Formats: sequence, structure tokens, C-alpha cells
Amino acid sequence: MCPEGGELIVSHAHLLAVLDVLSFRRNSSGWPLVGIWANHTKAEREAIGQLGPPPECIARKQAVKLESWEALERGTLHDRGTVWPLDFKSLDGMELVDIHLSAKSLMLDFKKCVLDVRVPGLSQRTFKIIMALEFPDYVLALLTKDLLAKPAWSKQHPAFPPDVFPGFETDLDNLPIPHEWWQLLAERVHIVLKKGPAKCTALAICAFRTTYAKYFPGLGLSPSLTVGEVVGDPSRFARFVEAYYVFMFRAKRD
Repeated sequence: MCPEGGELIVSHAHLLAVLDVLSFRRNSSGWPLVGIWANHTKAEREAIGQLGPPPECIARKQAVKLESWEALERGTLHDRGTVWPLDFKSLDGMELVDIHLSAKSLMLDFKKCVLDVRVPGLSQRTFKIIMALEFPDYVLALLTKDLLAKPAWSKQHPAFPPDVFPGFETDLDNLPIPHEWWQLLAERVHIVLKKGPAKCTALAICAFRTTYAKYFPGLGLSPSLTVGEVVGDPSRFARFVEAYYVFMFRAKRD
């Protein structure tokens, strides 16, 4: 599996684990969307600077909360989408009610519309935050290190296919991963969210009941990493889950 595909799958699994801990799936009313944030690109900052001194947060390359009239675009030169849903003047009535995974993207169902976020596979510039979705109690940030990403809003709800990678609502007995490990993983995420990464100093390889197989060093995961350093870093967490899945899958197959 290509690295991009692997990280997409484990990002989806990570997101499901975190939302499950936060009782998202037990909240039938969904999460109201109260704000959309994004980092301005270099070209956007320069365009603002031509009109006068830019706000301090933009000058310092920090994410800012967008207004409905700010049509920031992301994506490639010929395939772009807007960060703000242009068909809506406000976010009233928009609630995150479900998350789906397609072969190439994450799809967030906001009841009134669907947000499809995918990676075109072109490395061009560094983004801190593609976009961040603000809810009353939490913020869901969509990050990328050096790949471009395209957000696409649509009022039309597609027929969602079965998730490429099953989540917590699936019969886990049919998977090569024991259900107990997923429960342990969710508990560790909850501990890190509660205490903070700096206070979770147990070694991750031991805490997650894994052995240091050949798959872990190949993905840049040191045996000295702590639980906080793994769970608190999206890239490390993604690689950790993928390495464990590969290990269990091959163990069952062989």
C-alpha cells in the first residue's frame, strides 16, 4: 500500500477512535459547526500585504477564523476547492453527523452538505493547517506536511459506499486485529487527551502490548518513544497503527 493510502486509512481509524472516546457517536444531534479556520498561503499573505499592513495573526502565519466572503481556495492549479462552502452565507444548521472514508478521501457529513477532503498527490508547498472545523467543545484540524489538499463542499449527498477500512461499528471478530487492542488504543488516547502528551511517559511499545517487530523501525518509530509522543503526534500515531495492522495481518496469514 502506498504511504498516502496508508496514512489516509489510519487517519480515519485515528479519527474514529478519538470521536468514540469523545462520545461523538452517542450524540444523536451531531456537533454544530461554529467556525472554519485556515492558514493563508504565501501568495494570499502577499496579496493582503499589498492592501496595507496585514493582521498580526496572518503576518505570523497563524490560522485565522474565516468569514463567509473569504473564498480561500486549496488544491492544484487545475483542481481547486474552497475552504468555506460558497453556497452558504452562514454555518447555521450545519452539524457533523457522520464520517466516511472513500478510496481517496475523507468525507464529513454535515447534514445540510458534505465536505470531501482529498489529497491530489502533488507535493508543492508546506501547509500548517489545510482547514480546521470548530465545534462548541472541540476543534477538528485537517493537517498536511508537504502535500496539497483539496476541500470540496457539495449539497448533494452521495451514496456512501462501505468504508474501505471498518471502524468501531463493524464486527471486529472478522478482522485480523483483536477487539481488545482497539479498546486499549482508545483508552490510551483518552489518557493522553486528559493528562497531556508530556505526562504520558510510558514506553509506547510496551503500553500498547506490542513487540518491536521489523515493521516499526522501517516506519521511523523508535522503541524509546513514549505513549504521549506517539499518540500526541498524528504522523507517528498513523504509522504506529499501520505497522501494527500489517504485523497482525501477516501473522494471521502466515
